[in-house]
Amino acid sequence: SDRLKDYSSERYRPAFFIQDQWSYQDVLTLNGGARVEYDSWFGAYPSPKVSGRYVLTPSLSVTGSYGLGYRAPSFKEMFLLFENTGVGYVVSGNPDLLPERLRGSNVGINFSPIPLIRFRGNLYHNNLTNLITIGTPETTESGLTLFGYQNVAEAYTRGGEVEATVLMRTVSLQGMYVFTDTMDKILDRPLEGRALHSGSMNVK
Repeated sequence: SDRLKDYSSERYRPAFFIQDQWSYQDVLTLNGGARVEYDSWFGAYPSPKVSGRYVLTPSLSVTGSYGLGYRAPSFKEMFLLFENTGVGYVVSGNPDLLPERLRGSNVGINFSPIPLIRFRGNLYHNNLTNLITIGTPETTESGLTLFGYQNVAEAYTRGGEVEATVLMRTVSLQGMYVFTDTMDKILDRPLEGRALHSGSMNVK
């Protein structure tokens, strides 16, 4: 692609995944799994995860999970070179990026007082190492705004989601509110480009 820096190479990324599920009388369900991904540039990384669901009543259930995550930087994040001089900015990749690692957990609740109304809530906390993100914009010698990818050595994201769905005969209404608290642990400041509050409304 002409949007990549002058670079050519080969990269292989095979992966292996295994999962098992155990259930007890449609009340308790447990899942355990692991994914092992090999990247010819970055090596092998395992990503195990356990999750469960417990049905308290026919209309109320709770869920939870804990696991590790892994994401290697993409070609775009490493080698992109895109200039939009008409608007005045440049996006540049970073060939020195490291893979992103995650340890995450969440607890959720699902409640449906009647079949046509559903509520869902979720609390989560993620600890991240080498988080891949867009860095603080800089200015090039030609006066263009430069955006570049970088690793955040240590960070966390945590928060909650609340969602409500109303089903009608010909249409459904869905509303969601999301609270997201983030922190760059090294610089002791929130991560850039992530809204503290967000929401959405859908009509289908």
